[in-house]
Amino acid sequence: MGGFNRSAILVRLLIVLAISAIMLTLHGAVPALAQEPVPPHVHESSSFFAFGIGEVIDLVVAGAVVVLGFWLFRIQGARMSLLERAAQDAREHLDDQRQISAQEVDLERRHTGQLREQNAAAIETMEKQLELAKQQAGIDDSGQVSATGTELPAEVQEQMREMLSLIKDMKASQDALAPEEERPEPAPTDFVSSGNAYFAAGEYEQALSEYGRALELEPENESALTNRGVALDHLSRFEESLETYDKALVLSPNNAQTLYNRGISLSCLDRQGEALQAYDQSLALRPDDASTLNNRGVTLGKLGRYEEALESLDKAHVLRPDHVNTLSARGNVLSHLSRNDDALKSYDSAVALSPDDPDAHMNRGIALQDLGRHEEALKAYEQSLILRPGHSDTFYNRACTYSLWNKPDEALEDLQRAIEGDAKYREKAGKDANFDNIRHDPRFQDLVSEEEEEEESEESSGE
Repeated sequence: MGGFNRSAILVRLLIVLAISAIMLTLHGAVPALAQEPVPPHVHESSSFFAFGIGEVIDLVVAGAVVVLGFWLFRIQGARMSLLERAAQDAREHLDDQRQISAQEVDLERRHTGQLREQNAAAIETMEKQLELAKQQAGIDDSGQVSATGTELPAEVQEQMREMLSLIKDMKASQDALAPEEERPEPAPTDFVSSGNAYFAAGEYEQALSEYGRALELEPENESALTNRGVALDHLSRFEESLETYDKALVLSPNNAQTLYNRGISLSCLDRQGEALQAYDQSLALRPDDASTLNNRGVTLGKLGRYEEALESLDKAHVLRPDHVNTLSARGNVLSHLSRNDDALKSYDSAVALSPDDPDAHMNRGIALQDLGRHEEALKAYEQSLILRPGHSDTFYNRACTYSLWNKPDEALEDLQRAIEGDAKYREKAGKDANFDNIRHDPRFQDLVSEEEEEEESEESSGE
């Protein structure tokens, strides 16, 4: 700004000097005119008068130059004053804008901090609720999931899914609000915990994904491996779950929970001898675990070792007298031992404890059928089908009861429903003595022989 003012002043001075030079040049012409010959009739005093006019002109020119210069300097000073004032105003405006911007940044920072605090409080509250739900689902403090944990009611699982979705969105918002250096690095335990929450909510695929992320950060995380196996079990991917349990057992060979879970996978793969071995290994580490004793008894029953099965189930029943699955499994074994009255008592106890359990009603119907109490058996099957419509196994058992009660039309109708639901009942019915009363019925023959005809047809088309 100073450089600009000096240049402007210099220009003005040059203009003043130029004007002065022009005026002096014009004045230089006046004496020349005055020296022309004076007519004789003019008095000498006229030359004095002419000289006086020249001096006056000099004075006027000089005065004009001074006035003009003074005026130009005044104008320049005024312009400089206006420019300086404008610059000062601009500086003050800029300072005001900076102050306002600083205040806005401070307000935004405070608002962001409040949002983060509110989000953190909401997340903490929901995570506490999820922890309670996980405990109800049988997930222990160590974070390990049991393959036979309690399945939560559908409405509770739906609420958990909603909370998990909210937590996910709010954590993403937290990360966006926080400076990059303040964003927490995820730990394997965080993914195991969220995986357990998804597991309890019945979201097994999402749980599997969370356990996988934990294993990416820590490949030898035992809880992540074991829980991943349980999620795979619930997705009926038993070969994969067995492989996962084996990896976990390399890290911790004496983990009773992992051995127990491994037994379940083996049993689902119909490798009952290996399953029994896994349960025995688990029981050697925790001999009073009711769930392991229960599953061991069921496995022994599948192997036809009913007396040993009953012994194991009785131990489980003493430890956990109100467990429906143990009472039902015990009733099954008692039926195979032809202790039908005791079997019915066990099933009655199961129904009393869990009146909405369709398996308990179906098993009670089988016991009543074995006792020849067909009408009561049919009522038990009907209740089971109300609770679980279209269940093939229940249709099959009710068909057996109708056949034993000499009601061929009803028996064949239920048998057809069972076969439509699962083709395995076609072969089973062909060998089941419960259908001896209708075995020679052409309709029964058509039902059980359709598979053979289909196989012959496929062979013919193959040729």
